[in-house]
Amino acid sequence: WTLPAHAALFTGLYDSSHGLVDYGQRLAPELTTLAESLAAEGYHTAGFFGGPYLHDTFGLGDGFEVWQSCMTAIPDDLGDAEMRDESRARKGLSHRDVTGPRTLEEVTRWAETRPKDRPFFLFVHLWDVHYDFIPPPPYDRLFDPDYRGSISGAGFMENPAVNRKMDPRDLAHLIALYDGEIRFTDEILGKILDVLRARGTQDDTLTVITADHGEEFFEHNGKGHQKTLFDEVVRVPLVLHWPGQLPAGHVVSDPVRSIDLMPTLLGVARASKLPQMQGRDILPLAQRSALPPQSAMLELHADGQDQRALR
Repeated sequence: WTLPAHAALFTGLYDSSHGLVDYGQRLAPELTTLAESLAAEGYHTAGFFGGPYLHDTFGLGDGFEVWQSCMTAIPDDLGDAEMRDESRARKGLSHRDVTGPRTLEEVTRWAETRPKDRPFFLFVHLWDVHYDFIPPPPYDRLFDPDYRGSISGAGFMENPAVNRKMDPRDLAHLIALYDGEIRFTDEILGKILDVLRARGTQDDTLTVITADHGEEFFEHNGKGHQKTLFDEVVRVPLVLHWPGQLPAGHVVSDPVRSIDLMPTLLGVARASKLPQMQGRDILPLAQRSALPPQSAMLELHADGQDQRALR
């Protein structure tokens, strides 16, 4: 789920090693983050986030010169203790929030004012695909224009009508709403890339698109996430784009892991690798080279759970 998955992305460590696995915790200050490593190499570091678990109180903003909330349902200026409470007590508000347009505005403002004499590391967290599934028009009907039922994507986790015995037609509509959120987010992402391209930064920039988790739609009798380690939750996209450096259209079939992203980006930046990292540099796979097979460990330790799997 969001909190430990981002900690893994930012430290190159498995959940049981980075320790940020449950509510009310903060990333250990002795751990060096991806942003801290790149800042030490002279990079300008900026991050924009739309969900509560990226708030600075959890430590995921360590190393960023700019760390900007794009949430509209939860105030930007809550203190640490307040934010930890709000992230749970008011998470329904954040689930109903629409943050993509504000994220686009904030990134555009940053792109116009960022230091031009330094390389940059930009992190953008797009939240709207997260439940609730309430895409704005026309995306709310884009994938299921003929639906006439009563199920909506609001209150996905709390709605008792959304259950494993629900009418398959209603379930198909929910998945279509999820697809609509993805398509809406894709539109925002495209505009963000256009902003960077218009300012001449795209040609020599490595762009990475990935996710923290997926969602369950009763494939194994459950819904949402933060409950299981099945593929529908843990198998997420990873797209790398680097003009002139990576072959276009190449599909990597080897399993790779979220913890591999930090060592890969540090390698691209020619930055010092950290002995703490449990991931590895996977850029050779994207360049059509081979790497030895590598196992992946999956963990879930939130809400008193203790689940592990090995692939």
